[in-house]
Amino acid sequence: MLSKTRFIAANQCQLRLWNQCYRPELATPPDPDTQARMDAGREVGQLARNRFPGVLVEADHRHPKDALAETARLLADPAVQAIHEAAFLHDGALIRVDSLVRQGDAWDVVETKSVVERKDVHVLDGCFQHWIVSKAGLKARKAFVMVLDREYRYPGGELDLERLFLLEDVTDRALLMAEDLEAQLRQAKATIDETAPPEVLPGKHCLEPYECPFKGHCTRDWPEVPDPVDWLPRVGEKTAMVLRAQGRHRMSDMPLTDLNKQQLLVRECHEQNRAWVGPGLGPALSGLVQPSHYLDFETYAAPIPVIANSRAYEPVPVQWSCHTINLSGELVHREFLADGFGDPRLGFADSLIEVVGEAGSIYVYSHYEKTILEKLAMALPERAGAIHGVIARLVDLLPIVKANVYHPGFKGSYSIKKVLPALVDGFNYDHLNVQDGVMAMAAFRAMVDEPDPGARVILRKDLLDYCGQDTLAMVRVHQALKGLLGA
Repeated sequence: MLSKTRFIAANQCQLRLWNQCYRPELATPPDPDTQARMDAGREVGQLARNRFPGVLVEADHRHPKDALAETARLLADPAVQAIHEAAFLHDGALIRVDSLVRQGDAWDVVETKSVVERKDVHVLDGCFQHWIVSKAGLKARKAFVMVLDREYRYPGGELDLERLFLLEDVTDRALLMAEDLEAQLRQAKATIDETAPPEVLPGKHCLEPYECPFKGHCTRDWPEVPDPVDWLPRVGEKTAMVLRAQGRHRMSDMPLTDLNKQQLLVRECHEQNRAWVGPGLGPALSGLVQPSHYLDFETYAAPIPVIANSRAYEPVPVQWSCHTINLSGELVHREFLADGFGDPRLGFADSLIEVVGEAGSIYVYSHYEKTILEKLAMALPERAGAIHGVIARLVDLLPIVKANVYHPGFKGSYSIKKVLPALVDGFNYDHLNVQDGVMAMAAFRAMVDEPDPGARVILRKDLLDYCGQDTLAMVRVHQALKGLLGA
């Protein structure tokens, strides 16, 4: 059977389709970020059923005949106004429609996506289902892709599902795509009928529109090299896939004439195993004001907003850490972490404003803190003046490092988690239970939902340790940068 998931896989790569059918064990397990997106999709999909009250087809994907029979029974019942996970079969393609909504003697096909901005692949998904439903003999009126409305602000209490979800009519696209969909279905069926996998070289398609879970298998014979080409600045993963498919795996495989000045510098650092310090580092670090504050934020963003006064996927600041080197040279650490899903922004802002005071440079390592502070000023107009005062004192260490320092230990990345161990021997994140922002959001949600006080204390400590490590890392990186100057 060709499901809608397999059809979308075929649209990306015929080899991906064949592998999903016959060699699924070769797929790389999802990483935490991918798993989080999959979990979010399921959560949104379950909630979306309440947008159109109706009946869920209980038979799962392992029992297609039961699902088809149950769907037929529900379609014949005039009291049923919506069917979720309705099953339809046409020419070897078996689909399950997220929501089928009765409109008189016809039905609307609704495909739900846990995003705030739909993509072409989402439209393809919805149009394919509308086409299959029509071919299966049902009178399909319209095709919709339903996404989360980025303009809906959750007030707290009960969600307004009609405002949380946004319907986009893609019926015209579905009708125009009918001929192409039929051709794509024939091609996908032909691929499934093959006894051997199709020959497809890796390339950009391995990452578009989704990262293929079989990418690792298809690139398994690529050599492990000490200086991969994707460590060159401005050579992203998609470009690197094309270059490596051509056999250009190492930086040294790239003609010198194809590299810009910065890429040549990075290549030379790796070839000679040496660091580079540019002449602009000293001026970039001069003129900074004491005391020195090192600041990092953690935010919580969910597809279904749970924090009062927030939107879908809106990053709400729930945690800050600040290490301060005061005028006497003492290192002091202070921190804030919200306890629940009440709006934390006022408490976050007031505590931060108090800690950084009105004097000293405030160091960050990315533009993220500035972005969050600007949004915080808009959300809290009564604190806007003080917040903009904090923004005016920010000093971003990331562009200073990118413009003036490269070390082979960076491995092509300026992430603080790569820069830190390269510049500060023995300093890393390996001992922490929370090691990145995705894990931090998951830990925050788990902490708020955790009924056991002891377990909550442990999760809270994990979050505080992680955010505190980020600001201590900035202290150490800043000290290492000054050390490169002999200061």
